[in-house]
Amino acid sequence: MFASLIYLARQIKFSALSTQRQMEAELGQRGFQAYDPVYEGRNAQIYFQRLTNPDSLSEEDAFEFDLLMHRQFGTMSELAGQIENGVIAAESTYVVGFREHYKDALIRHEGAKRWLRNYQPYADQVLATLGLSLD
Repeated sequence: MFASLIYLARQIKFSALSTQRQMEAELGQRGFQAYDPVYEGRNAQIYFQRLTNPDSLSEEDAFEFDLLMHRQFGTMSELAGQIENGVIAAESTYVVGFREHYKDALIRHEGAKRWLRNYQPYADQVLATLGLSLD
């Protein structure tokens, strides 16, 4: 009986770890896919310009930036949800890597900060779950 309980506990732990790894892989793939439109046409230029100089774009380009940011934020939000549900640990290597990426690629730029402020308080909640803030 005792051996069966140990075996069952190990199976549950293995299953939870396997689920976490699968979710990390899936979210990683989605994170990369969120950038796919950036590689088309002028989108990389629009994206960078709006991040670094938020007032410099036409209304049409600002709309394109908004769509690109929605993709990024969707991935961030999904990752935060998996952390909140206990599927992925907040301090896993995977989350730490994403946190550093978002901090460097988005949060440090005024254009991203402005965009995220438009979605407060939800954006603040997502960022806090990821260990980030706009400050």
